[in-house]
Amino acid sequence: LLSRGHESGAVLVGAIAGAGLASLVLAASGGAVALGGIAAFAAGLFFGPIWPLAISIAFKSAPRNAPAAMVTVGNAGGLVFPWVQGVVLVSAGASEGVLVTGALCALMLLLAAAARTPLLAPRVAAESP
Repeated sequence: LLSRGHESGAVLVGAIAGAGLASLVLAASGGAVALGGIAAFAAGLFFGPIWPLAISIAFKSAPRNAPAAMVTVGNAGGLVFPWVQGVVLVSAGASEGVLVTGALCALMLLLAAAARTPLLAPRVAAESP
């Protein structure tokens, strides 16, 4: 998509939305192996580009320390969110545990939309000729 000229922010939003939708389908599959397998495969395809796109966007348009901050926050999320998902999974069940992933995708979509909103987007200094 990027090599065909699609904007990286739009691809990122599409990947997050696709991952969230696939997670919701996986949670709703009710143990149907074929539907669950397709949803899990789709989730993997959509989750794959999220991190590299986010890092690339931050590297291009944010202060020099933004990628390092993203790695720190990403590592913290990698510790906290699986624990939260496990707590939900054990206390409520597998479908509800997968719904945590869908909720996190919704949160990522809100953050991505806020970052793309001109009012909230960081201002990039114009390059001098």
